[in-house]
Amino acid sequence: HTDVICFTGSTAVGREIAQVCAPLFKPVILELGGKDPMIILEDADIDRSVEAAIWGGFSNAGQTCISVERIFAHEKIYPEIVDKLSASIQEISTGPENSPIGAISVERSMKKIKQQIEDARNRSEVIEGCGSSGWFIAPTLVINPPSEAKILQEETFGPVMTIHPFRSDEEAIELANKTGYGLSASIFGKKKKQIKYISHRIHAGVVSINDV
Repeated sequence: HTDVICFTGSTAVGREIAQVCAPLFKPVILELGGKDPMIILEDADIDRSVEAAIWGGFSNAGQTCISVERIFAHEKIYPEIVDKLSASIQEISTGPENSPIGAISVERSMKKIKQQIEDARNRSEVIEGCGSSGWFIAPTLVINPPSEAKILQEETFGPVMTIHPFRSDEEAIELANKTGYGLSASIFGKKKKQIKYISHRIHAGVVSINDV
């Protein structure tokens, strides 16, 4: 006897709710998981893009549905983006005192995050901040992990991002759309026509456009 069903949680459960409500014509509002991509185009302001990635990926220890989890940078600026992101991350610490990175709120989430990091460590380079202990996980960057890595198959919901190079707009779109978690996305660049083309082809509920 309710007018609307509102649910915040996993994509799998959200899909089940939608299927149950559809025959009843029951309205549903679903706030589901995200594996949100950030695309950095060749002409983007690198420093601003790095700053945005740090804020977007590590705010609230990455525990937001629209946190940046996957970064795709054009191959011409990819090495510089990796270097600057790595340097910034290594200067950030976590812990119970005076830290911008808070604790993980759910034990099951903490175990999943750690499993993803360990799996990635066996497959690719991992850059970490300091202070990981107990419920605190240091900010982490995984550099170009292979597609079979756990961190690319599941939502992380923690202070961890991956970064990958791309050569063309089409490749960036393909990479961004590989996951089924299309909640939001962001694009950094200066050419409005190029940004518009990419934004219309990304499978995401919200696309943030940054003309920088």
